[in-house]
Amino acid sequence: MEENTTSPVIAGETTPNEAPQEGSKKSNTKTIVAFLLGILVAVGGYIGYQEFSVEAVAIVNGEKITKAELEETVTMMVEGAALQGIDTTDETIAKEIRTQALANLVNNELLMGAAREKGMSANEAAVQSAYESLIAEVGGEDVLKTRMEEVGLTSETLMGNISDRLMVDAYLEEVTDIEISTVTEEEFTAYVTAMKESGVTLPPLEEVRPQIEASIVAERQQRIVNEHIETLRTEATIEIIEG
Repeated sequence: MEENTTSPVIAGETTPNEAPQEGSKKSNTKTIVAFLLGILVAVGGYIGYQEFSVEAVAIVNGEKITKAELEETVTMMVEGAALQGIDTTDETIAKEIRTQALANLVNNELLMGAAREKGMSANEAAVQSAYESLIAEVGGEDVLKTRMEEVGLTSETLMGNISDRLMVDAYLEEVTDIEISTVTEEEFTAYVTAMKESGVTLPPLEEVRPQIEASIVAERQQRIVNEHIETLRTEATIEIIEG
């Protein structure tokens, strides 16, 4: 089974075939990386603490990925796909989502394992700051608590997920060039040309330049992450039980 970090149903990605929308904000490195990796930080996370099967669907360097974790990830990806109008009841699409969900979990474990080996950690202040940012993103603490209750997510587990995300962010920033956010004129021109050639009609470039540059940086970051995961994979022991 081919595994990568890019999901065909993850919302929020911009490709050369999609015009940036006015009013969108340029995400910072940490937000982009966490999102692209599918590290579930918002209101989902892993639900191994609930009474679900602990049957393994994969083992990565001795660390078990459980069926419960896979089912939760699939659920969240299905919800995201449905919001984009994708028919998630289609058998082919459903299978693709499940395959990608397992791939994402394997890739996340590769990264988290490497971060742990590197001695990375997130301090309490950074976790609290990220938590407060999350509250602002979802529209307030009451909204966050309601969503957490809907999925049975405890505050302790949420904070643990945030800590994991920050740990991986710190690791990637140390071992790769993922923090570089400058965009050359050549990169910008090539990206715009590709969009126009694919039939996209763009507003005046001065209006959408920040959004286009953010898309270029996001795609570059995705490539960097994918390449690093492939490096980790060559040194890893991965057993896929469900495939």
